[in-house]
Amino acid sequence: MKNSISKIKAYPNHTLYIEDSFHNSGYISFVEIAGQRAFTPLANQLYFSQVKSRGTFIEWPEGQDIHLDTLEVLIQSQASTLENPIIFKLPKDFAAPH
Repeated sequence: MKNSISKIKAYPNHTLYIEDSFHNSGYISFVEIAGQRAFTPLANQLYFSQVKSRGTFIEWPEGQDIHLDTLEVLIQSQASTLENPIIFKLPKDFAAPH
């Protein structure tokens, strides 16, 4: 069976709760990337909360997306809570689409 995102919920402070179909789950903060490069619109909390699950990735209305493989590595790397989420950071070699 292929893994997919089974639950996603946006919280204040640019944090998402994500659960996959294999029951891995965690809280991830996107505060460090909100407003950076292709993720500029995520700085707006209302826009950030419009995130949707697209099966194997999450996506915002203007097309910003992050694949489950990337999120899964974070979720499995450490425990997290809403008060102490995992911090998502862009890789140094990240290239935004033109």
